[in-house]
Amino acid sequence: MNRTLLTVAQLIERCVPPSTEFLGPWRRRLRDLTNIGAVPAARQHEGTGKHRLYRSNVVPLAAVLLRLGDRGVQIGDNSHVARMILHPRKPDREVKQIWSAAWARDLHGREEAWLAIAPIPIYGGVRFSAGFGPVRLPDSPGEPDTWIITYLSRIFRQIRGAQASENGK
Repeated sequence: MNRTLLTVAQLIERCVPPSTEFLGPWRRRLRDLTNIGAVPAARQHEGTGKHRLYRSNVVPLAAVLLRLGDRGVQIGDNSHVARMILHPRKPDREVKQIWSAAWARDLHGREEAWLAIAPIPIYGGVRFSAGFGPVRLPDSPGEPDTWIITYLSRIFRQIRGAQASENGK
């Protein structure tokens, strides 16, 4: 297992930004996510010229959170997503299991694994749903009417592809 710690720039590179225009916003967002504990830093030097270093196992989480930020998910709601992945409560364990299966490439015979989040603006917090295959969201009274969907399997394939090309250099 590679114990090398990643800088902010290296972590962003491993998250595979869609284009170079995302580098600046992702750098700022990653620093904010680190400050609130959503993306845990392995080491952080305080004071002027803060230096954050990350373990490589945070790459999938950071990649998903950065992309959700691109879709307009607020940093506090991203914090709920991170908490659900890092420290799932009993109601969120199924979502965490789908996340873990998608990272392990165990898609249960389907092509895609997805995560849907619905920020709850008035009451705070976030509702989660996840699954394999076609997106199926709860549709009953009391359920959110606005969901943001991200395909975990696609993001994880991009990360793995970047890792493979980096290792092949």
